[in-house]
Amino acid sequence: EGVNTSSSRGTERLSDSAIKERNDRLRFEELLKKQSASLNDISSDGYLSKQQEEAEIDAYKRGLERIFEGDSAPTQPFEELVNIKSENAIDDTGMRRLVPWLKNTKTDYLIIVCDPRVQSPELRETVQQLNVGLPDEMLNKLIIINADTPAENRRWLKKGNFDNMTVFSDEKRQWMRSYTALGEDRWSMSMFVIADERVQKIAREMESLSAVKVIQNAVKAMKERQL
Repeated sequence: EGVNTSSSRGTERLSDSAIKERNDRLRFEELLKKQSASLNDISSDGYLSKQQEEAEIDAYKRGLERIFEGDSAPTQPFEELVNIKSENAIDDTGMRRLVPWLKNTKTDYLIIVCDPRVQSPELRETVQQLNVGLPDEMLNKLIIINADTPAENRRWLKKGNFDNMTVFSDEKRQWMRSYTALGEDRWSMSMFVIADERVQKIAREMESLSAVKVIQNAVKAMKERQL
């Protein structure tokens, strides 16, 4: 997936049915890929071990549920995000203030950078890079979601002097599960751009050194042609 702006210009917006057909095909191809890999691990007697069965079931579920660019952007998971100042979930009211199309701003967008790892050095380095490298327009539309406690988030934000950053706690990783943002073979950082009720751009396993460029390219591509 990631961000690719080369095919954005000069192409027509896809219909809802075309997006669904494309993404269902991508999910099916991913499922076949995972099944093919698991077949190589079958024991000599032709049966999967209990551990292999569980791994295959998990791969099947992930293959069906994984979010792709153009899929609908679920809003309910935002309600469970925790405000790091009040230490309360933002609930429906906060969700409506956060999600662009629920604020009656159809052309607006939201950038989300998330990391399921507790006290992730890579996420903190990324925040530092974004704070310096992104223009104010994008920083104002950026939120960070991590698995740290509100107190821990307050500590590192104060230490880094990142007063302008909007950070939410997702200790149970509910939002990240809903957006299939836990990583593939390992937990990793992801980036989403959502607008007009859809996931417009995704970058999985994003690295801190390239984060500024990835986000700038994603927003540029999204503006040129929203799905």
